[in-house]
Amino acid sequence: MTTKTMIGWNAGTTTVTTATVRTTTRRFGLAVLALGLALAGAGLHAPRAAHAAFRTVCAPNIGAGASVGGCAPTFTLADIQSRAVALAHYRGHPVLINFWGVGCAYCAQELPDLKGFATAFLHRGGIILGVNAWGEPRGLIASYARTRGVGWPLLPDGSGAVGSLYAVRGTPTNVFVDRRGVIRAIAVGPLTLAGFQQRAQGL
Repeated sequence: MTTKTMIGWNAGTTTVTTATVRTTTRRFGLAVLALGLALAGAGLHAPRAAHAAFRTVCAPNIGAGASVGGCAPTFTLADIQSRAVALAHYRGHPVLINFWGVGCAYCAQELPDLKGFATAFLHRGGIILGVNAWGEPRGLIASYARTRGVGWPLLPDGSGAVGSLYAVRGTPTNVFVDRRGVIRAIAVGPLTLAGFQQRAQGL
C-alpha cells in the first residue's frame, strides 16, 4: 500500500473571472438583436445555446499539475462498480474532485462536513468525484462506501496517474471546478462545511 502524508495546511484560493465583449459594427449588432427578437416572437428555441454557453473559456495550464484559473485536466477512471467515469462528461455541471484515502485520518475528519455539503450541492446539479489517491484495493474502497454511506462515485486511482496530473501532495485535496471546466479553488487539508460552501460559491 502506498501511503500519502497529509501536509497539514490549506492552500489559498483565487477566483479568476474573464469577460471579454467585442462589438463589430452597430449595424451587425442591430441585425443580431432583430433576429433574436424574431425567434423569440416565433416561440423558437436554440437547443444548442446552453451547451455552447459552457464551452471552455479557461486558459491552458502551464507545467505539471492543476492551477486556479486553468482548465481542469481531463481524466477517465473506473468506479468501484467498474463503470467508466470521465470528468469531461460533466461539463455544464459544477464539480468537486475530492482526493482522499480510506486510511487518511484527515479525510475521515472531513467526511461529515463533506456529506453535509453534498446534500445541497448534489441537489442543485453538482457532481462529486472521490478519487482514491492512496492506491487502496477496490474492495476496501467499496466497503468504506457502504459503511460510511458515501453517495457519490468513488474512483480508485491505482496507478496514481490522476493524482500526479493534479500534483496532489496530501489528502484530502479538494478541487472546485466550475461549469466551464475552469478550476476556481484548490484546498489542501480538511475543510469544514463552511469551507466547502465558500469555495463552491459561483461554480
